[in-house]
Amino acid sequence: AANDKKPANKEYIQKQKQILELLIIPNQPEYNPEHAQVGQQYNPRDNAADFTNSRAVKNFINAEKKGFLPQNEAFSPSNSQQLEQMVTVFDFFYFAKDFSAFYKAASYVRLHVNPYIYEFAFRAAVRSREDTKAFYLPPLADTYPFFFADSQAIQQAQYYKHQGMKQGTFYRNYTGYQQAHQRQSEQHHDENAHFPFEYESSQQYENYYSQYNYENRLSYYTDDVQLNEFNVEYYLMNLPFFNTQKYGAKNQDAFSGEEFYYYLQQSLARYNLERSSNNMPSVRPISFDRPITPGYNPNTVLRNGEPIPVRPNNVLFNNANSYYIMKLKDVERRLRDAVDSEYAVGADGSKVHLTAENGIELLGEAVAGSFESVNKEYYSVQKGDYGFVGYFQLFLQTVGHIVDPYYQKGVAPGALAYFGTAMRDPLYYQIVARVVNLFQSFKNKIEPYGRQQIDYPEVKVESVDVDELYTYVDTRDIDLQGAVQYQRGEQAENYDYRARHYELNHKPFTYKINVQSTNDRQAVFRVFIGPKYNVNGQLYTLEQARKYFVEFDRFVYQLKNGQNKIERNSQQSGIFVEDQKNTRTLFREIQEGQISYYENPNEYIGFPQNLLLPKGNRAGQEFTFFVIVNEYQPRPNYQGQCYFPHVDNKPFGYPFDRRVHEEYFENAPNAFFKTVKIYNKYKSEVNSQ
Repeated sequence: AANDKKPANKEYIQKQKQILELLIIPNQPEYNPEHAQVGQQYNPRDNAADFTNSRAVKNFINAEKKGFLPQNEAFSPSNSQQLEQMVTVFDFFYFAKDFSAFYKAASYVRLHVNPYIYEFAFRAAVRSREDTKAFYLPPLADTYPFFFADSQAIQQAQYYKHQGMKQGTFYRNYTGYQQAHQRQSEQHHDENAHFPFEYESSQQYENYYSQYNYENRLSYYTDDVQLNEFNVEYYLMNLPFFNTQKYGAKNQDAFSGEEFYYYLQQSLARYNLERSSNNMPSVRPISFDRPITPGYNPNTVLRNGEPIPVRPNNVLFNNANSYYIMKLKDVERRLRDAVDSEYAVGADGSKVHLTAENGIELLGEAVAGSFESVNKEYYSVQKGDYGFVGYFQLFLQTVGHIVDPYYQKGVAPGALAYFGTAMRDPLYYQIVARVVNLFQSFKNKIEPYGRQQIDYPEVKVESVDVDELYTYVDTRDIDLQGAVQYQRGEQAENYDYRARHYELNHKPFTYKINVQSTNDRQAVFRVFIGPKYNVNGQLYTLEQARKYFVEFDRFVYQLKNGQNKIERNSQQSGIFVEDQKNTRTLFREIQEGQISYYENPNEYIGFPQNLLLPKGNRAGQEFTFFVIVNEYQPRPNYQGQCYFPHVDNKPFGYPFDRRVHEEYFENAPNAFFKTVKIYNKYKSEVNSQ
């Protein structure tokens, strides 16, 4: 996709610089004197003509009179009043008539509004406005490292700054299993310190893990910085309150219920593949009737120094707010009734038929609490005037507040209540599993694909060859410049504090597909990886394995009559995307005038490239590599902010989204299964391959 980038002109570079500077050190509003001066000289009351929606300006002025969240308080999207304030600020940004008005409005808000609300609304507005979509946003970990670096690393950076030391690297380790490394050889000690996940057998660590938290063996995956940043980006590009009626958005900017479902389903499938690599069973959905386990300690503080609370093991679900438990059960029952009857209740009381074509879209809108939902009042919970909270978010909020469910102790919400930390909590995937099961109970009512819906007889996949697949432990640094305070005149770029952590990565690989076509035609290729065996070593049937397959590439290719040899590199995936550029890199490219960009912001958004492959094991764990080729027919008038490329006339997740007849897949000429092995090695070993 890099070839699709456009070189930036002077106007783009200047605007890009302003956007970056408006997000640097947001908790110190006057850090940049230039923007501070613009904000001081701007008054929304005198500049109503700068906005295309007068109500947005009036609402902002009224909210300012009432008082926004205090500067040092933490913003939580689960708080309806705070979220309403964020939407008010978002509207103020969104309806600015041009970039100049937007820049002035942002400079003003940065000075006068809570920095959490400012940053969230600013990021959402940049992703939503037509004149700002193509600009880079700095990674959230750069501007808000508190969600991603542990509290010890934050404290060390602040101590170094106080002592006048200008640089330091602090190891970020959530697992707490340093003792487990005493057996590792001296040869690999420095390379893999704090990372117990890549030895020949995990059995020797079983007893050690069981003393602590069995689920924490996956913390290298759940704490992955880019994975959690992607979760925030996905929400910013799929705001449930964003609607065509109010914002006049184009079709491709609307919320897609089907895409929302597929995002959750693929997140869960990818997580379950990682569990398979660690000899762990697939996720068990959360239950109202079982104690909530495991507990979770995020070891994280918010920008104001308030810790995100620990959730102990075996908390009872009934400890949560009883009102929200009641509403959660009410909404789930209504959704399940819709699935069972294949009818939803419309806003006017009419029956809306759920079909194979529209059912997942309608269910997705309802579960997400989208403004476009068939019946917001019935399938969501109203919280304030800004809109509705859907079943999924209500689940996260209910459990996220379980430590202080009635807000009596002034405790911050738990990790599940923030988009930037929710995926780090193992309980997140139990909630996702329950939500995905709701969708799949509807999918299971649909007839499996027939042979004609699978076969593409004009095309035959003759062979698929895949390079040897290697994963290894890599390091990544989180820039902590946003975690410390600066005196007037001090420049953040002169200080270099980093939290270093360990993450899964893989050696880039190539796969080759040999295809025979009866004539010239445009075809779409879908490429999946899935499990071959269950946790007990038993061979999966395709029906058992299908919900664990992860689509890691999708591309369109112009086939020629006869033999076609297609070579594809893993780094070309449009689903698992390249690293975001960090803030220092962006500023350097701006200074050098060498920056290029995508016109379509979806090119930036996706699962992180480093997590494309599950870990595997040292001896080589077997997985199934699957390729299917179909005629490419673009989906007309697709409504969605899709990070999946080449949306066509097939449902998201095709061909594994429905129950399967295994023999149809085995005999389809356009489909090919191949067994591959994934080896987990030391980085030095992989580099020498």
